[in-house]
Amino acid sequence: MASKYEPDSFERDIDHVFDHDIAVMIRSGYSQGKWPKDRFEWPKETILIVQSPEGTPKMYYNKPNELHAELLFQADLKADLEADLESDLDSANKSPESANKSPEYTCTLYINYSPCGDCADKIIQFIEKHDKVEFNIHFAKTFTDKTGRNKLKGNDRITLSPMDSSAWKKVTLLMLDYYIGKMQKSKPGEDADESLDIEGSDIQKLKKMENLKEKIQSIESGYEVLKKTVEDLGIDIKPDDWKEQREKADEYEKQDIKNSVNKL
Repeated sequence: MASKYEPDSFERDIDHVFDHDIAVMIRSGYSQGKWPKDRFEWPKETILIVQSPEGTPKMYYNKPNELHAELLFQADLKADLEADLESDLDSANKSPESANKSPEYTCTLYINYSPCGDCADKIIQFIEKHDKVEFNIHFAKTFTDKTGRNKLKGNDRITLSPMDSSAWKKVTLLMLDYYIGKMQKSKPGEDADESLDIEGSDIQKLKKMENLKEKIQSIESGYEVLKKTVEDLGIDIKPDDWKEQREKADEYEKQDIKNSVNKL
């Protein structure tokens, strides 16, 4: 499926987009030693990356008081579903036996904050209208008051899971695929989009990202993948024990969602 929505990068320099986005994912939710004030230092934007049914990574963003990333993704998916429905109807006219073979969509989403209450309502409405769609949502931090998370749990076509080791490896590889793809398309002489033309230090960054992707394939632990990514690309993340803080935050979210399920 071809994406109908191409999110912009909020005018961030392409040389720093991957660095920024992976840092936002990592920093969302862990303690910086100033609890409870540390929650105000967590990123104030949402980043969502989805592995589409055909395997292509897509990314969506929002900032406070803007349309949320989850809704941008839903608009994109809705357009894809409508396009596929038209294709199915056309196929059915040509081949009646294919009329009832509509595709199923299992969309795996990685997001730094779990959906808010309003987005949770929209996700549930979307699921109810599209009976072939399932969402697997992995999140780094529960959004504020847990309202959205509580609304989503228990739906048999929505899986809501805190980030863990395997999810961190997957999201890092998806982000690398996404940005390597964008930067490769912008190389001079390859029908580049002039607005994304890169050269010099950007090409060196592209090579670093390509090398990094190859290196981390064999690393089993997602937390070690994050460490290797931060080290190789020179990404500045505080505090120095951020990896341990990230692991603790994920374990906390895991226990918290488990406890909330037990209360049902």
